[in-house]
Amino acid sequence: MFKHCTLVFVIGILLLSCLETKGQGLTFGIRAGLNYSKFLGEQTAEESFGLNNGFHFGINVGYKISDVIYVRSEILYNQQGSTYNYSGQGFYFFNLPTDNRFLIQDSTNLKLDISNAYLSFPLTAHFSVGDKWEFHGGGYLNFLVSPVGAGTWRFGSRDQVNYVFEQGLNFDYDGDLPGEQSPFARAILLIVDGQDANVPSLVGAYYLQTEDRGDLINKVDYGLTGGISYFLNRGLYLGLKGWYGFRDVTNNTVDYSLRDLNPDNSFIYSDDFDRNFSLDFSIGFKF
Repeated sequence: MFKHCTLVFVIGILLLSCLETKGQGLTFGIRAGLNYSKFLGEQTAEESFGLNNGFHFGINVGYKISDVIYVRSEILYNQQGSTYNYSGQGFYFFNLPTDNRFLIQDSTNLKLDISNAYLSFPLTAHFSVGDKWEFHGGGYLNFLVSPVGAGTWRFGSRDQVNYVFEQGLNFDYDGDLPGEQSPFARAILLIVDGQDANVPSLVGAYYLQTEDRGDLINKVDYGLTGGISYFLNRGLYLGLKGWYGFRDVTNNTVDYSLRDLNPDNSFIYSDDFDRNFSLDFSIGFKF
């Protein structure tokens, strides 16, 4: 399916490029605005996805087929993502002088804002209704350029105050390495199993992992897009656009459960499907 989507977009862009050379029936435009997005997918009772916000801006070129129909190709810098919350039973591996992977299972509360910046290439057909309204629909292809996350991880319960901590999360899903902590982290001094334990105050995306299994966020996304525009005059318009992804955003060979472990204390990797869903509100101008 991905090959077919790629072929459609390449043909569409080439077609519009050829039409541009003729200079007939062409429209050009710019638009920018805000995005509200989240992941849609299976969740356990302890976890939830919520709306995150971002922005988009880009340029487009269209070709008029008739007075009421035209096709448009667009290139956008487009931030999509999600908030992620986990609250329930979890685990943590502490580095101790006598054991560099000492496991404790206790309550976990994690809050994370995920922001994935894409170069987006929508290809859409547009239908005008009167002078004010325009409806459009088609497909899109996204190429990931900057996946990041930020949040906090609180571990431990009140009756086990020796190892209760709150850790900052500063994730670069493309650049972080297994076991990596931030160079700006300070040591949180704790007592675990009667021993001194230093927990870094700020860690990367794969801190608890011991092997490199790739990046969590997949590089390519594709799906359907459509929306509506209201024209304030012949060129200036307000728009609402929806995006619905067909590809799993997360790499299941990296995405592990925060609740359970295998009998040998290794991670349980998921087989769930998390798709992009986004609404963007924009102001644009068509020349």
